Amino acid sequence: MAQLPGFDPTVLFEIFDVDKDGYITSEELEAFLAQHSTLATPENCTEIIREYDATNRGSLGYEEFLNIFLPTANMEIRNKCLYGYR
Repeated sequence: MAQLPGFDPTVLFEIFDVDKDGYITSEELEAFLAQHSTLATPENCTEIIREYDATNRGSLGYEEFLNIFLPTANMEIRNKCLYGYR
C-alpha cells in the first residue's frame, strides 16, 4: 500500500481518527472496517490495537499506525512518512 502512487499515510490516519484526538481506538477501527464492508468483531479490533500498541494506552498513535501499513524492512519509506509528511 505504501508504494502506491499518491499514498499518504497521514491522510489515512486522519480518516481512521474520527474524533481527531491523535489516536485510533478499537471502536474507530471497527467503524472504519464496517464502512468498507470488512466485518470485524470488537474483539478482533481490540486484538489488532493490542498487537501494535507499543505504549499500552489502548489506542494507536501515528507511529504505531505506520507499523501496520508500512513495511519495516523499507526504512526509507518509513522515514519519509514519519518525517517527510508531518
